[in-house]
Amino acid sequence: MEALVSFIIAAYNEEKFIVECVESCLLQTYPSVEVVITDDGSTDETVSIIRKKYLKEKRVKLISPSKKIGKAAAFNSSFAAAKGEFIALMGADDINYPERIATQITFLNSFDLVFCDLERVDSLNKSTIKKYMFGSGTMKIKEINFDSMIYSPIGNGSILMNRKVAEKVFPLPTDLLHEDYWIPLLSSFFGKISYFDKPLYKYRIHENNTSGIFNNQNKIKNIVISANRDYIYYKNVLQFFNEQNLFPFKFFIESKIFFLKPFSQNFMGDSFTLGAIKEHLESLKFEITNKKILFNHLIKQVYLFVLFRKWNFAKEILRKVEIFKDRNWIELRVCVFFKIGNPEILKHSFFLRKGISLICKLALSKYGTN
Repeated sequence: MEALVSFIIAAYNEEKFIVECVESCLLQTYPSVEVVITDDGSTDETVSIIRKKYLKEKRVKLISPSKKIGKAAAFNSSFAAAKGEFIALMGADDINYPERIATQITFLNSFDLVFCDLERVDSLNKSTIKKYMFGSGTMKIKEINFDSMIYSPIGNGSILMNRKVAEKVFPLPTDLLHEDYWIPLLSSFFGKISYFDKPLYKYRIHENNTSGIFNNQNKIKNIVISANRDYIYYKNVLQFFNEQNLFPFKFFIESKIFFLKPFSQNFMGDSFTLGAIKEHLESLKFEITNKKILFNHLIKQVYLFVLFRKWNFAKEILRKVEIFKDRNWIELRVCVFFKIGNPEILKHSFFLRKGISLICKLALSKYGTN
């Protein structure tokens, strides 16, 4: 008998799409599946539709809390009720290709988690202009390491993982809005994850979901929504890393939080304007009284570019740094961040030395001896 795969779903006001979603789970070519749905306080007919349609379907479980608990908590609820050896993430408005699980599960012999490319569809299940989200359909499998997930988070609703790593990832932080970033990030820390470059999942874009919101005309509000989602994500990541004592990553994440936090705090009402956001960005560097904080942020960006061997980007950042004059302190920080001794770094030590000198000269010209 095939190992059981549990689709876990968090649903909110999905009366238009929930049946199509559940049917795409039940009609998988892989024979052994269950569908666990937690309704997050829907005010439409989502719950009644599920109950009526799947009353006698033993493979479908519905959990309906008495109040709204939030998307992450709803996923936690579905996971807690799931019995499968493998866990498949599923958006309540999305659609699986019939062969999704049968294809993905073959990769879990070598990996703990796999996700695939997405086909974008509209509310009528028709492909959008930009049909695929990530790749080009090469059908290649690619391992994604933990460092990459830290600096360039990636993920989506097509995640399939084994229970061993799922039990380390769940429960999710309940304020989390980027569960599709969080799950592969922690899975790459506890195990091995991979991306399969073929669409096996239809990601629906409509006016009521996140991507639909981001396609509307209120681009200013979209910037703020995105910044707030990222702020909450990195705040949770920082807490996790503090517990794990992963200090190199802590530096990078702290700088992310530093620049995202003002958006989360200052622009969450309806009174913000694009001009206000631009003014905020322009004034950030002048509002920072402790120049070491800003220097830390910029040098961390350089460290990131060096880590990925983007030497020209690193040089460009160094050219723009104009904030500190203490040569000894700068040299100390550069040695720490660049880990001088790495052969790749040593090849570019000349530009690093020139960069340090440039920082000192610019800082002295800007701030004098004060």
